Amino acid sequence: MIWRMKEKPLTTQEAITLAKKALYNSWFNSEPLLVGIRDEKKISVHPLDQEFNKKPWFIVFLDPTTFSGLDAINLLREWFKRYGPYNMGFLGVIKPPYNEYYKGTSEERLAFKEQKNQLPLVIDIDGLICGGFCVNDFPRALLLKNGETLIEHDGPSWADGLEIKIHKFLRDTDPGLPLLPVIADLAGLGRDIKQVEFGKKATDNRANFSEIDISPKFEQNEEAIIISDSAAVLKFESAYPRFSVVAKSYSKLIEPVKLMVELDGLPVGEDYHGESLSVDEEGRTIAKISVAGVYHLLRNLDPAHKQVTLRTPTTKHAPLAVFGFRFSL
Repeated sequence: MIWRMKEKPLTTQEAITLAKKALYNSWFNSEPLLVGIRDEKKISVHPLDQEFNKKPWFIVFLDPTTFSGLDAINLLREWFKRYGPYNMGFLGVIKPPYNEYYKGTSEERLAFKEQKNQLPLVIDIDGLICGGFCVNDFPRALLLKNGETLIEHDGPSWADGLEIKIHKFLRDTDPGLPLLPVIADLAGLGRDIKQVEFGKKATDNRANFSEIDISPKFEQNEEAIIISDSAAVLKFESAYPRFSVVAKSYSKLIEPVKLMVELDGLPVGEDYHGESLSVDEEGRTIAKISVAGVYHLLRNLDPAHKQVTLRTPTTKHAPLAVFGFRFSL
């Protein structure tokens, strides 16, 4: 028999300190505030700061690979700027649909870091925070006070009327509070029309994969296809005005990968450039893919421009992981 010293149980503060250290790479603009814990019966969420429940919290849960999710985080930033000073906490819980999407490298942390304000964000890779709040659909917004949910919005129209309810909540405490007028026009918020997934585990959209002509052969894992052939070509027809790709450089150093985009066999005209598209020194329209993200390639497409071609001229040096395509109006 080998004698071992009995381990001393952790104090509550020691357990919190260890949890914060383990969660550090997933939190931005804040030390870790919450931890999700799974036991045999359920998933629960616990604050890591005793001050957490001393003020109300407005939390938005979102998928960062969708148009609606990207617009949700921008709207949350604006509301944080407007209403954060009124002793209300704000938090964005980002739940990527892919485990490989975010690894917590220094490059990815830099890409996620807030520049405009200090909105707290957390990447909920294991889904325990979402699970603890019973969130399965995105975007979803909750207003919590003393652990009780006072406001809950979700679905495609999740933001409709929400800011008015925030006003009412704040003025219940201080009726004369000088608040800015609500944002009147939310019609431009992203509406996700179609998603195509490339991983083996994709189910609902698996049929869409056959619509994409890909050559030559490629490697496929559970969540993405990995392209390492510089002669690779992806072709498809788009019936929607906006097209984006969910992708990342698959090299260890996250070297940028050039993704060349053509419309009807030609470089993309400036009127159709998405935010991520530019023209290189050879006159090609390209997007530089580095950290995991949604790269906006095309916009304002009309029925006369349907044939989209993607080429990967630099993947011999830095492979490209393509998780999915996103289409919107």
